Amino acid sequence: ARLTSPDQSLEKRVETMIGANGLVGGAISISKEILYGANSERVLVMDYDALIADPRLALETLYTFVREPYFEHDFENFNFEAHAFDEYLNSPGLHSVSGPIRRRRRELALPHQLARKLSDMAFWKDRQNSKAEFLLAE
Repeated sequence: ARLTSPDQSLEKRVETMIGANGLVGGAISISKEILYGANSERVLVMDYDALIADPRLALETLYTFVREPYFEHDFENFNFEAHAFDEYLNSPGLHSVSGPIRRRRRELALPHQLARKLSDMAFWKDRQNSKAEFLLAE
């Protein structure tokens, strides 16, 4: 089974996922509760841009946060695929990643209006009212 129909428009598929009961919308709702809840000091917020800018610092921060010893990682050679999940999302290759970790210029796959709407949903950048630790790119 698939989350959305292959004949749906990209905008309709995204709206389905970000809606209150959608795969992303539901996760956003729960994440807000966690980030601004009573135990937010147990949360580390790390954005993708911080990870890409300095992967070693990002993982050192993560290991320190969870009180585990850091070990070396190979940021040049890695591979990850999520074929079944991407098939479910009707988005083949969406979660296919491989090294080296570098910022890559990519064409925006979403219409600009939809990209702006999603950008406005970046609640995790609001540090007020949370005791979480943050590692965000400037």
